[in-house]
Amino acid sequence: MTDANNGGAEHLTSEDVAGRGEAQLLARTDVRRALAVARAIRHPWYRCQALASVADAMSAPASRDAALTEAVEAAFQQLEPNRVACAASWPLRVMVRQPR
Repeated sequence: MTDANNGGAEHLTSEDVAGRGEAQLLARTDVRRALAVARAIRHPWYRCQALASVADAMSAPASRDAALTEAVEAAFQQLEPNRVACAASWPLRVMVRQPR
């Protein structure tokens, strides 16, 4: 189900918000579990943010790049351009901070 008030994305739930927080905390100690939690978040806005946070904690460039790609894809699931840009700023911030 979509909602025109949230960019056409899934309805926001408390589980989405909690999932983002859980993924961010887990990323410090268990990147694999954090990635699984982030991927399970239904709302693309929060999934994007969680994936970017997990990617920021990853040391392997290939894994980090894959998580960042997923994060950007989640951002583009928002229907309003301003929401896409705002959500995409999370993975972009990680991209510019990480060495190539």
